Amino acid sequence: MTTSAQIRSAWNTAIWTHATVTALTTQIFAFDAVQQPVAQVEINNFYYQQKINFFTYLTMRTTKQQDIAGTAVATKTIHTVQVFYYLEKDLTNSTYNYTNCIDRLETVDGLVRSQLGKTWTSTVNYWEMLDASQPVVVELDGKKVWRASYTYTAYNHA
Repeated sequence: MTTSAQIRSAWNTAIWTHATVTALTTQIFAFDAVQQPVAQVEINNFYYQQKINFFTYLTMRTTKQQDIAGTAVATKTIHTVQVFYYLEKDLTNSTYNYTNCIDRLETVDGLVRSQLGKTWTSTVNYWEMLDASQPVVVELDGKKVWRASYTYTAYNHA
């Protein structure tokens, strides 16, 4: 059974260390970094090239028993990966900045397809993107920031 650690490792190797992503930002967190940053040093980690610019990704695994006539016949393991992108709002050119936020998530999605492939480097049987959110404005460190996300769901059948 594939673990969340194996999913994180596959994503880290294929996506988060890829030169295309690191050219956008090197600030990538495998946890919800914005939930409750407790120190200024944590908030400082949100910045890349003097602007708030980072990704977070959250992984979670659940399992479901598939029963036929009350008898367990198979276990389906479901892996969810939520990718959030945060980009400081450019007050001089919000339209460009808004589309930049979308474009950068699409860049990650392209790498998921080309680098992780159909089986996420043999960690799952198949996957799909189940949700995408348009950029919305949130506040971080007293600044307006675009936040958008994609949610991927992958499946293993035992």
